[in-house]
Amino acid sequence: MYESLQDLLGDLCVDYGFCLSSPFWEAISSRKQYSAGAFVRDVFIADRTGPKDREIYGPVIRKLFIDKFGAEAYFWNRRFQARPGKRISMKEKDIILLEFARRERSINRRNPKADQLRARYRGLVGLKQGRKRPIDCELGAG
Repeated sequence: MYESLQDLLGDLCVDYGFCLSSPFWEAISSRKQYSAGAFVRDVFIADRTGPKDREIYGPVIRKLFIDKFGAEAYFWNRRFQARPGKRISMKEKDIILLEFARRERSINRRNPKADQLRARYRGLVGLKQGRKRPIDCELGAG
């Protein structure tokens, strides 16, 4: 159905001059559900159409959409619908949560890269603060 919406948008561009920019084109053609009114509204928003053109072309675009898809169009593909999975028991849930907590604790303990970054950040902050402070020591005092 993605291709059908792209064909309709192409027809609107060639026949009526409603040529949309690429982000709007993709956003409109990738929707999963459309009504004729919502499609017309989105085309006008994307094309920045004025009120006079909306009055003229609104019924025309609506008729094109209804001729191609009907008043409402649903583009869901049954292959990608979620299938009901096996439910986990409370015991399995507890085991999963314990393993997750154990893993999180071990990650927090063994992360030398983060420790290096923290130390580097503290050093940079210390340098910046040191630049702001006046130097109290005298030169040559030993």
